[in-house]
Amino acid sequence: MDDSGANINPEGTPEVAPTPTEESAAEPMTEPVVEPTAAPTPEASPESISETPSSDPVMTTAPEHPKASKPRIIVFAVASSIIVVAVVVALVFQLLHIFGPFGGKESLYEHDAYFLPESTKTNTKYALVGKDGKELTEYNIEKFDQFVDGYTIVKTTDGWGIMDDTGRMTVKPNEYDALSRVGGLYTALKPGSSERKLLHGSGREVTSYSSSLNSDLGSDNHYGSQNAFAVVINRGDNQYDIYNARGKKITSVESERAPIVSSVTPSSYDYQGTVTAISYSGGITVLRNSDLEELIHTEDSHNIYELLDVSLDATQMVFSEIKDKEDDKKTDGLSYISGYSHYADGLKRAIYTGGKFKEIGDDCRSINIIDSEDAPTGYISCISADNGSGFYSSDGTFHNTYSSKTRQEYIVMDADHYATRNYGSSGGATIYINGQSVGQGLSVAKAKNNFIVRQSGGGMQVYDKNGKKVCSASSLANFGGFDKNGVAIVYSRNISTYSSSYSSYISYDYRLMNQSCSTISDSYYSIAEVGNYYVATSRTQSTSSLLASAEIKLLDANGKSQLSDSNISSISSAGYRGKAKKMIVVKKSDGKSTLYNEKLEKIVDFEGSILYDTTQDMVKVYGEKFINFYTPEGTELSSVPIGDGARART
Repeated sequence: MDDSGANINPEGTPEVAPTPTEESAAEPMTEPVVEPTAAPTPEASPESISETPSSDPVMTTAPEHPKASKPRIIVFAVASSIIVVAVVVALVFQLLHIFGPFGGKESLYEHDAYFLPESTKTNTKYALVGKDGKELTEYNIEKFDQFVDGYTIVKTTDGWGIMDDTGRMTVKPNEYDALSRVGGLYTALKPGSSERKLLHGSGREVTSYSSSLNSDLGSDNHYGSQNAFAVVINRGDNQYDIYNARGKKITSVESERAPIVSSVTPSSYDYQGTVTAISYSGGITVLRNSDLEELIHTEDSHNIYELLDVSLDATQMVFSEIKDKEDDKKTDGLSYISGYSHYADGLKRAIYTGGKFKEIGDDCRSINIIDSEDAPTGYISCISADNGSGFYSSDGTFHNTYSSKTRQEYIVMDADHYATRNYGSSGGATIYINGQSVGQGLSVAKAKNNFIVRQSGGGMQVYDKNGKKVCSASSLANFGGFDKNGVAIVYSRNISTYSSSYSSYISYDYRLMNQSCSTISDSYYSIAEVGNYYVATSRTQSTSSLLASAEIKLLDANGKSQLSDSNISSISSAGYRGKAKKMIVVKKSDGKSTLYNEKLEKIVDFEGSILYDTTQDMVKVYGEKFINFYTPEGTELSSVPIGDGARART
């Protein structure tokens, strides 16, 4: 192994994985088709005696009828073939696991090592450290990118190269000029050559292309995101090849305009959900980055589109037309993105809902997807200049959220689940859920996974999103619906007056309720959801202080307290992005804290503040003098002193 970490063979060149054929450079492997082999001939037995006449006509016992032996022979042959196929499949899988093109990863974002700094200096160097805390490289890495499929581009003290998550340089520093990552693959120029290469992270060549066409990688300089996992190669004469992040050619297309590559990550910093779209003249292809599954492939597209928005589960999508430079002046009015809404006049739109791609023209001036963790399917909201505000159901039908003509109002949970309130002439209303009547009610509202129908006299009926009645309750002024645990946080508000004066204060009575509309917890001053649990605070009032004392508890889905420590000062989520949302931080009055996972298993005790690094999936604990790095499972990776000191080895 040389200083860069590359394995050197006797000829002095770095080892690289065998170059697979284009067919093998594929997405998650499918079992190869193996022709059944002939079964071994079984030894002779009374059941398998041939009907060929024997020289000895005398037989003391009559053999079984020869037809009776055939089923056993067939079964034996089939079983033998299955065994052979299984062995071949297992061998092929192992070879692909070792040599690629998959890198042995279930997910493109999975990796088994972390880049950790030597110090906290601005220009510090990094080493690659395994999940067990073992250093896999020297501290000679100056820059690095996010791991994709177990590979990443790095700049070492020797130059730019590609490294896998074992620390091996699959492309040694300075082996290529102009090395860069695009779409999960890597572009490179061989020194002294005008021909560029498109490489897989393992170092194998995917394809080559003219260096003059490098600007067309990522589609006409309109590369929507560094997390867009597709690459477009311009072959000239309006011919384009499209590759995915593992180097498999998805398709070859003819397009008058260069294909547009765009991507959207529906949940902030949770890259697993990123979706990549490739739009070209006459067609569009959409991939899910996590597994490179093809979500959309249609040759019935009449415009070049950019992906604007995606629901959390990627079942709803919104696209907007991309004008070329000559047509930009034809766009009427304004075109911009504000928050999560996409406004444009004169641009055509397309949607994906119910498993179908549909072009909807320029009816939607504002269009976006409304979704949440409680309703990840989401629905497409559209504000039309002619039809007003509405949404698209999964069959692609546009519904006005409110119609004055029919006196009908929609309350939408997702594209397939919505409640409707039809106003009668007498002032009453008929409530429908997914088109089926559930009776009369004063109002209907959406909550977590539920619809709540209010009745006269303070009564309330709870229905699930399919229209099934869950339970009935009375005098519940505040109800947000049942969560993924089947638990609802309910509360009432009381105004009390001190006995010694006319001053008053507001007290709250929070409780947990199950799907039988029964209370399952004590009453608390406040209850808030954290991960799979609930933080409950009890406070005592007095005439001298409204908040004289406080006790904090962590409740499970049955309303039972889970932590026995009475010195808890706060309980909170470790963060609000990606995987960290379900981690729980418990701080104590002595300044010490504990980080738990979503199963309430302790990850690590610490002092100071904590940060979850979503890019590398690791935990950073900032203390007074050191920054400590941990895996999400709690294994300490390294400890770095704050300031200009040298790295402290763990």
